[in-house]
Amino acid sequence: MITQRFKESLSYWWAGLSPEVSEQRILSSIPHLQQAPTRDNRNILTLSTEISTLGNNRAVDHKIISSEIPEYCPRQWHLNRIKLHGKNCVLNEFTIERLNEEVQNNLVILHGYGGGLCFFYKNFEALSRAPGWRLYALDLLGMGRSSRPPFKINAKNPEEQVAEAEHWFIDAIEEWRIKRKIERFAFLGHSFGGYIAIAYALKYPGHLTKLILASPVGISENPNQISTGARKARRVALNSTATNTQVPREPIPMWLKFVWAVKISPFTLVRWSGPLGLKLFSIWFKREFKQLPPEELQALHDYTYSIFQLPGSSEYALTYIFEPGTFARLPLVRRIQDTGRQFNDCLDNSQSSEHLDCTTQRHRGKVIPFVFIYGENDWADIEGGYATEQIMNTHGGQKLNGTIKQERRKDQSSGKVIILPDIGHYIYFHPQFNRVVLDEIKNIATPTAKDNLY
Repeated sequence: MITQRFKESLSYWWAGLSPEVSEQRILSSIPHLQQAPTRDNRNILTLSTEISTLGNNRAVDHKIISSEIPEYCPRQWHLNRIKLHGKNCVLNEFTIERLNEEVQNNLVILHGYGGGLCFFYKNFEALSRAPGWRLYALDLLGMGRSSRPPFKINAKNPEEQVAEAEHWFIDAIEEWRIKRKIERFAFLGHSFGGYIAIAYALKYPGHLTKLILASPVGISENPNQISTGARKARRVALNSTATNTQVPREPIPMWLKFVWAVKISPFTLVRWSGPLGLKLFSIWFKREFKQLPPEELQALHDYTYSIFQLPGSSEYALTYIFEPGTFARLPLVRRIQDTGRQFNDCLDNSQSSEHLDCTTQRHRGKVIPFVFIYGENDWADIEGGYATEQIMNTHGGQKLNGTIKQERRKDQSSGKVIILPDIGHYIYFHPQFNRVVLDEIKNIATPTAKDNLY
């Protein structure tokens, strides 16, 4: 149970929480989805229900009653461990397939900093209703239940450190894509996951049909580090569109600056603090996710604390990519105009994307549509979304002046911002979010062989 008493925290901490069981407990309670049979399903489910506070064997009951929903195609989920190149490099993958239906499109979902795929438990069932779509949710390498190899940055230059840290995540995602033989997919990322999705698009643009960025961080320039003239111009440019309800930013506390300077992860403090860390975590968690029903709050609390307790790994990338707070060292607003329209050597569609012996003909990629989704009370910088929208909707035409008419037409209207009213940063807990995402993916055309060209 979520407790703020030290004695109860001590006994709870001593008992320990299994990340695998905590994850299984949440996924098994999602209604209307079946788990694909595996060798050890039964043992995990039995253990899960023994420690579950959901009551009445709810995790098992859902599997019994959810064989088929008349208005939707039967759906089945799998939990897989995808081995990557390198020692102890494994991605944790959750996927939902629609039975007896051809897969036409893929949606890949990415969690925020320090989180895991189970944070989308309220979205999996709703988003898997889309005909022709297969869903994947990944734990970032070094987070969630993915493996935790040692994280080390060798670069000395700050910009090179940012690039090396970004490549840690996006190269793993690209290797996963190749292993899964996915040619094209829509990418949905929340918070830090949104940042990584854009970074992926900058390096591997030829495989994306759309970027759906939910409360992404790292977009904007730090207003304290740009000139007065640029700051005024920024305000004027965004005045007509930016929301006036965004949560005001507080000064960065000294302790946070110290943590950044010595490159200590926030989760390190939780691990070092033992039962006191659990108590402080529980206080924070209950305040942060108070909108959830008690049973769901408890299950997500147990899952989150269990993955926070795992060995530190890519969580240490935070201080390389970001300044103290949520502003990126290399803001994406500086780089995003290059996304999707890069010149790249095209891959022969008859060959595997693992091979590089493709034709030397060069093509511009099709523009990647961007959708920014924020909560009205989001602490993520909404102005960054509006600034990017302006850049993406105007820069393409300037960049393609002098090119053929067909090329210019491909580059129109590539960005938009959607604000969900009365919602904070964790927008995926709300039904409006599912409706918006379904609306955004329903108009994505089925990829063709021609689309696979960069």
